[in-house]
Amino acid sequence: MEITLTSLPEDLILLISSYLDSNCLLRLESISKFMYQLEKEKLWKIICFHKWKEWPIYRNLAPADTINDTNKPLADYDHEPRQQQKTWREFFLFLLKDVQRTEITLEELCKLQWNFKFTLNAGATGDAPLQKCCFLRDYLFLTGYPPLPVKIIEEEPPPIPSSITENVESISFSTKQWIRIANFPPHYISRSTIHAEWVIANQNVIFTSYHPPEI
Repeated sequence: MEITLTSLPEDLILLISSYLDSNCLLRLESISKFMYQLEKEKLWKIICFHKWKEWPIYRNLAPADTINDTNKPLADYDHEPRQQQKTWREFFLFLLKDVQRTEITLEELCKLQWNFKFTLNAGATGDAPLQKCCFLRDYLFLTGYPPLPVKIIEEEPPPIPSSITENVESISFSTKQWIRIANFPPHYISRSTIHAEWVIANQNVIFTSYHPPEI
């Protein structure tokens, strides 16, 4: 008797598939209608957890104590954009795209926690400590300064000085947005290559979003 993929028990197919990385699984789904239609929600849920669990920005994706709760609906997990995703596979693909996003909303700007530091260009030393700051509504609150007005500019940003792209470890900067803070030079928006935290920078300062470790 010839053994084919479709002749195997579904549980065995899922077990075999669990050894594939996400790219291989997506590729297999693209060439096999059977694999595409096979119920793989639990598998994609586990893939999502292991892919993103070390990324603090997506920490609430799937808490360890609920990863085996297959009855818990997708929308119950605390991640706002997920409400638009119907399956864990769709959410996985959503996150792959989201980590590359460099356009930020005012709501995200105010919701996130931020570290701030001056750059070497502004006279800071290499061991200068990070300072905490926050954005609230249309203002930046930074120790030693009065509330500074903030506005996200939705238009093509001015040319980015090379000193920023050379000294900031990030993916490409946004070509659709920049941020005006008081009367300082334009601030450019990007994402860190480490855990996709947000980066806002100009020649003199760098703001980086951060997520405190869980207690």
